[in-house]
Amino acid sequence: MNSAHQPIRGSFRRLHVACRGLAALLVASVCVVWGPRLAVSQTASWTADDALRAACEYNPEIRLAMIELQQSELRVTGEESRYVPTFDAALGFTFAETPSLVNNTVETSSRPSVQGSVGLHHTLPPGTRLSAELQMDWARNESFSSDTAQDLYGVDLVLQVTQPWLQGFGSDVVESQEHIARRELRRAVLALDQTTSGVAADILRAYWELWYARRNEEIQRESLAVAQEALANAQAALDAGGLAEADLIPLRLEVASSEEQVSSAESSTRRNAITLVLNTGFEGTLDDVAFVPDTPTVSERLDPEAVYEDAQIMSYTLQQLDEQIASLEIQARVAEDQSRYRLDTSAGLQVSGLGRTVPDAFEQFGTFGAFTVFVGVELAIPLDNAFEQSAADRAVLAVRAAEEQRRAERERLRNELALQLETVDEAFSRMTLATRTAALAQENVDVITGRFQAGDATAFDVVQAIQSRREAELRAARAQVDIASAQTRIDDLRGALLERVALQCGDI
Repeated sequence: MNSAHQPIRGSFRRLHVACRGLAALLVASVCVVWGPRLAVSQTASWTADDALRAACEYNPEIRLAMIELQQSELRVTGEESRYVPTFDAALGFTFAETPSLVNNTVETSSRPSVQGSVGLHHTLPPGTRLSAELQMDWARNESFSSDTAQDLYGVDLVLQVTQPWLQGFGSDVVESQEHIARRELRRAVLALDQTTSGVAADILRAYWELWYARRNEEIQRESLAVAQEALANAQAALDAGGLAEADLIPLRLEVASSEEQVSSAESSTRRNAITLVLNTGFEGTLDDVAFVPDTPTVSERLDPEAVYEDAQIMSYTLQQLDEQIASLEIQARVAEDQSRYRLDTSAGLQVSGLGRTVPDAFEQFGTFGAFTVFVGVELAIPLDNAFEQSAADRAVLAVRAAEEQRRAERERLRNELALQLETVDEAFSRMTLATRTAALAQENVDVITGRFQAGDATAFDVVQAIQSRREAELRAARAQVDIASAQTRIDDLRGALLERVALQCGDI
């Protein structure tokens, strides 16, 4: 019996192995395509750090800033290769027939020739242009009337140096585009940091708002539980004949109102969770992630002067304006250079060799049998350089405009920092007072509830005590969130947020 079933069991075993292999392949494929999404979905809950890291991966603003940074890096790479030595080569063939008069007889000669050259050209930082070119040619003179042919081989080496003294002089002009590209790269880095910092600030503020929504939900549930307990005790007293039916109306109204507040708080929690997910750029839903927000981190009050001083140095906006001003200053120098006269001096040496054979040509070339030395001066003065001078004046005004923009931004930054610092101070005072009030309100709830059970207080007193405690606790939580949000905004403005949260978005 067992031996009869061996082939069937073997078939099932092979089928099982095949299914396991297929399942492994499918899992591997899903991991490749949906790996990042599954990694997030498998997270039981997102902390603030998890939300920040998700923003680095999914937020479109950060990804766009990364792409722009890569473009700036490529521009610098291209500008670094602008002034490298250039090699060129040329090869050509010419055929010409030329008539000439010899002894009152017109003779026609043909001249096929081949010309070739190789050369190197390079521009140095001061604007000096160097060139070296080796030229070689072959020509054959043929006369149809005399039926003679003559081959000639030539070789020439031409060395030349040209130095501009007015227009095009100096490394700040020659390498201006590279300097500008480096400034733009620095601006792109700062723009990425500023974008990342802004997104991080939005996420943290949304995170604290979600915490407040959860805290509001907890407080509302606690108030509902207290009201329900008071109503149950009052109902027992009513059943025992100690209270009238009308005495329970305020408590029943408070229970109904608290239930309404709990429902509203639950909706607010969901809305804030959605806002937080949207700020990260994550394309999933609330079913993919869960949040259990921590209590907002509240630091000590900051020294205003220290904050202002840090902002002057570390503000991303001010640093970008500094880089923009530096780029505009380079462009102004280039525009001024273009408005100048052109005065160039040049010098060169040409060594030549000619022979009926290639060795003869190179022999004369190698012994400097024939050479030419030349020097020259070239001056170019435009009859009207109003166009170039206008461009130079506009470039100078662009620098002044950028400087004024920086001063305005510095003043705006100081005013916003002052407003946020005042918000922190005011919220600290509110939090201190509300926390103390909440503690007293809790004691009052316990006292009033006991007195109500003893018949020395009314249901209105219980309701008022419950509401006072709830409002005080909400004010304390609201003040705590306001402090955290304002301090986050301050760190964002002064360029300290990324260091505080240890966030650095890498390459895509």
